[in-house]
Amino acid sequence: MRTLFLYLLICSVCLGEESVFIEDLFAEIFAEEQLEKKEWAKEIVASNEYGKERNYVFMWGKLPTVSIFNDGCSPGQKRCIKRNINILNHRLKLKGSFFAWKVIEDDNENADILIKNLEKNKEFIGRYTNDELDGYCHLWDKNGRLYRGEVFLRYDIRYDNFEHIMYEEVMHTSGILNDSYRQKSIFFAGNEWTKVADYDIYLIKFFYEHFKPGMNEKTAFEIIDEKF
Repeated sequence: MRTLFLYLLICSVCLGEESVFIEDLFAEIFAEEQLEKKEWAKEIVASNEYGKERNYVFMWGKLPTVSIFNDGCSPGQKRCIKRNINILNHRLKLKGSFFAWKVIEDDNENADILIKNLEKNKEFIGRYTNDELDGYCHLWDKNGRLYRGEVFLRYDIRYDNFEHIMYEEVMHTSGILNDSYRQKSIFFAGNEWTKVADYDIYLIKFFYEHFKPGMNEKTAFEIIDEKF
């Protein structure tokens, strides 16, 4: 898409007055892309997924940091989690967000979010889903205000799968719970993509800048239409 935009821009400069059609085409493509991004944002912010009861916004009231503790990971997996959360926080700061995860090493009692071994917690997870999972995120809230979270990861999978699932489930703990149809998004429900896209980071920044805990779906969608 960026290559096409660059090509059209060069053409419009070279053709001068004859570039009106190209400029209109450029504007049309840009408008379509913006509409697609808005629909994507609506899909994963406050819509219902797989028929579950989801019609309002979940957010952390405790900011700027939400603490996260690794429980039972291997040393290599702990390093992976800490390194990638530091990368997420760095990118969020560059984008101007005041939301961040804080990795703590030895205080699981006071952590806001615990990362646990999925294999050892199948009974708990089975209360909420019957799916065969590599990762799962569960959050507790009061009127949309999050106060506790748990992330369950399979510790016996390949490193690249572990990295993707860890990224996806940790990103969900921000309060953005739904999966995405965009394959090049960390919210995509699959293991093919192990990077956090720019619009994933932008969405979290937008989420905490414009939304409030407990905001209903209609209001959230109106804000996305107006400001996203």
